[in-house]
Amino acid sequence: MIRSEYLETIFIAKKVPDGGWPDRFAVITACNPFSNGDRADDAAATLRLRKHISRMRFMKCRITGASPDWAHQEPGFAVWGLSIEQALEAGRTFFQNAVFWVEEGNIHVVSCPGGARTFVGRWEERFRLWSEMPAYGIYVIRLDAAAMNSKRFREANPCAPETAECLYVGMTVCDAADRFAQHKSGYKACSFVRKHGIGLAHELFPSTKSLPLEAARKLEIDHANELRSLGYAVWQK
Repeated sequence: MIRSEYLETIFIAKKVPDGGWPDRFAVITACNPFSNGDRADDAAATLRLRKHISRMRFMKCRITGASPDWAHQEPGFAVWGLSIEQALEAGRTFFQNAVFWVEEGNIHVVSCPGGARTFVGRWEERFRLWSEMPAYGIYVIRLDAAAMNSKRFREANPCAPETAECLYVGMTVCDAADRFAQHKSGYKACSFVRKHGIGLAHELFPSTKSLPLEAARKLEIDHANELRSLGYAVWQK
């Protein structure tokens, strides 16, 4: 049976293979079928799959199939130099419901038991790099007024009045409360937060929750500038 989740799958890799993606290749996992049972053996099964592909002398690269929100992930391999029949046999060997078959950019999910194909989408629309993972959030910390005593802080806010409320804007993959605690403990800390941090200003967080790294870097700067335009004195680096 082709589960509906398979039709929404995105595919994530560290990089594109040298020379680009081949015209035909399979995406095969050894993980337990989507949301079905215990996943404790996934890592060991993935290792067995890697060795199986190597013994067959097919070309491969690591790739992860994931739900569109990146929350559910199943590691596997893109494999080329094999036929669809060989891909299905590998899927059956590792007790899979289906494998993905990509041909000239078209993705099909193919049933291992019966070979029925269902069109999924275009590879260029479903492929992601790990660097695009939406893992970063922007947070805002309220600082006490003593931060304005610093020359560096005043120079970063030349238009702010001395009475302006002081803030710090940063980005993190952690929970914002945990990141604030790290600052206060001195771990990868901003000195202004360590010395002057009062607490999180949740009401000033941007509405966007999770972003890829580069988008988060841009939003961090933009959000700091927006808060300055509203009359706050802000430290952001």
